[in-house]
Amino acid sequence: MDLAELLTVETSVLRTLCLTVNSETSELKNRITENLIVDDFYFPITKSIFGAISDLAKDGTNVDPNSLERSLSRRSVDVPDDFFLEDLFRGEAPSPQTLTKWIGGLNSMNNVKSVNGGNGSEADTAAGEAAESKEHYLEMTHPSVTSTVTAAPPKPPLTEAVAPEPAPKKKTRVERPPSAPTKSAAPPPATNVLAPESGEWLGYLAELTKKQGEHLKTGFTGLDAEWGGLGPGLLLLAGEDRERLLDFLKQLVDQIATRCRVPCLYLSFERSKTELRLQTLSRLAEAPATHIRDGRYDKDSAEWKSIIRAGEQAVEWLQRIFTVEATPGLAVTGIRELRQGLMDSGAGATCMIAVDNLQKLASKSDLLQSVAELKELAESLGIVVIGVADNVEIVHERSADMAVTFTEDGTVSILKVHVSGGAKPTTLRFDYHADTHRFEERL
Repeated sequence: MDLAELLTVETSVLRTLCLTVNSETSELKNRITENLIVDDFYFPITKSIFGAISDLAKDGTNVDPNSLERSLSRRSVDVPDDFFLEDLFRGEAPSPQTLTKWIGGLNSMNNVKSVNGGNGSEADTAAGEAAESKEHYLEMTHPSVTSTVTAAPPKPPLTEAVAPEPAPKKKTRVERPPSAPTKSAAPPPATNVLAPESGEWLGYLAELTKKQGEHLKTGFTGLDAEWGGLGPGLLLLAGEDRERLLDFLKQLVDQIATRCRVPCLYLSFERSKTELRLQTLSRLAEAPATHIRDGRYDKDSAEWKSIIRAGEQAVEWLQRIFTVEATPGLAVTGIRELRQGLMDSGAGATCMIAVDNLQKLASKSDLLQSVAELKELAESLGIVVIGVADNVEIVHERSADMAVTFTEDGTVSILKVHVSGGAKPTTLRFDYHADTHRFEERL
């Protein structure tokens, strides 16, 4: 298999993995993860992508073009200009038989390199020809890929091959063919350049894709069916019953973390971490929070064991909830820094930020200023930001992409959802169970 074929096979395997990695039962994904490791890939860029996908999957992060790009960025991987990550998530998965052939090809290539490493001059000749073939093919067809390949050390068998002449100096960028214009040469007039639109079309599509963002499924059928979940932007929750608002916010955040498998930053001015944990356990187990807090259950009873099981099952998605007991006066710039801290720690780019009391931000004297700053934060980061306020009039603030007002009719919560640019609000109804901090939709 020459290097041109090898690059095609490695890319095809990565595409198969990208198309199946988020499935828990995919046979194709299992074949790849059980039979290949990072060192089975030859090119540095394919090595890095395989490693990034593996790490994202281990962390329980949904693998998509955006999360993969962020992971590679944290690894300081320079993706070649003509290598579009979005292409790895398009197309159809191959048959199991075809994938098996690809995996076998990668394994055999790795074995050949290992065996030939000790065969004297024949191994040196083969390695030298492979290196020259790689240089020539990638220089002519994938210059940016060649730059990445030559800048990183190849596999041991290739580095041990020494050409008869002195080794040339290491290049960080492959030179263009002699016919290419030099820096001093004036570029030809644009009107004389004829190129098909297809040459830049995929790049154009990639740029548009970056702007689209990702809708987060809330777990509430009404919100998800009507608007497809929450898109990047600012969502305001407003009402006079603050306790009810806070219960709804926490359930909303938890359900997004569960269904979308994305990191969520929860800024709590009103409740401590201990209070939030009790609230969450009560809701999940459908057991009154006061009974749990006051120790009214027999620890050997079936009821208590059921509560413990509900709590243990939440461990998987709670790893994506990052709660901060916020101090009044926190500025929006501080929220941005907290998100950056999560990224730097390797937790992933936060796809949602929740603030449980907008009035306690730094600009508390001007609630509308806080709203405007959060709106700018959501737009600049391309994420969902949710804020809670007890000022119902705030829903008329134009900065909000979506605003929800809460009113009560006994145990029934009536939510009026206002969407920016929408003519009339949409009404949703929920049964509210205050003792377990839980909302149930009325469909």
